[in-house]
Amino acid sequence: MMGFFVAVLTRGMYRGTLHDANGIQPLRIQLGGRTREFDMNLVLVLVGSVVTAIAVLIF
Repeated sequence: MMGFFVAVLTRGMYRGTLHDANGIQPLRIQLGGRTREFDMNLVLVLVGSVVTAIAVLIF
């Protein structure tokens, strides 16, 4: 998971994106008259990180 977060933070250095045309498409939501995109890969990795952190704290 750390590799993913490093790639997210440094993607501007190599012109990277969080999604590609054949992958999981971002969720598009209208907020305040503007369309916002939420990358589902990032959401899934964040949820996985939270679940892992909770499991570590419990056990």
